[in-house]
Amino acid sequence: MRKPTADPTAWHPQALADAQLAGLGDCNCVAVDPGRPTGLALLLLRAGRVLAWSGTLQVAAGPASGAGLRLCVEGLVLPTLANTPGIVLPAVRDPRYWQWHYAAEVGQVFARRGQSSKEAAGRNKSVASGARLEGQLQAALESTLVLTDQHLYRSDQWRTVLGVSRAKGLLAKQVAVGFIGRHFGACVNDHEAEAIGIGLHCLRDLARERRRGGGLALEVGQGGRP
Repeated sequence: MRKPTADPTAWHPQALADAQLAGLGDCNCVAVDPGRPTGLALLLLRAGRVLAWSGTLQVAAGPASGAGLRLCVEGLVLPTLANTPGIVLPAVRDPRYWQWHYAAEVGQVFARRGQSSKEAAGRNKSVASGARLEGQLQAALESTLVLTDQHLYRSDQWRTVLGVSRAKGLLAKQVAVGFIGRHFGACVNDHEAEAIGIGLHCLRDLARERRRGGGLALEVGQGGRP
């Protein structure tokens, strides 16, 4: 397993061959695990194999600055795309103009038995704060990449990719880190591991949709910004 590198633009050393992505075709996904800090991941599906990069955005406590987030995102994403592994591209060779599927985790508001009104209010406030941050992250990415659509998942939805949809807390994070270590050969923190998991779940969703005939994933060679 690769240890953390001093090069933040380095892609993870192993590519995942995922049979569940059969027939999807080459495409790109950018995924976020919103929080403080935030996990950010780029996934490239090429010839049935998934290459991944991940990074961590240090988001300050309190209301996030849209301009500040945009600069942080650009500072991570653009140098990373310039360092993309040698892949033959069919049409659009400048990665700034590739099209990307956007995926993120969203919180879920629910009431637990025996939960006090104060606890419920705190949970609702946390979910609302996370939703605001996710929206700001999406806007920051839209200023940097060509986003074609959005896919929002609850944690129990995307964690099916890890085989532990009901796992929570520290256990779920440990499973995610182990999954990325085994399949991508990288030692990452739990924020980045979960971002990669969200992106992989999105790619599987797109593959299922294609098999059902309900739409096609956008190919990497299609144009983006003029």
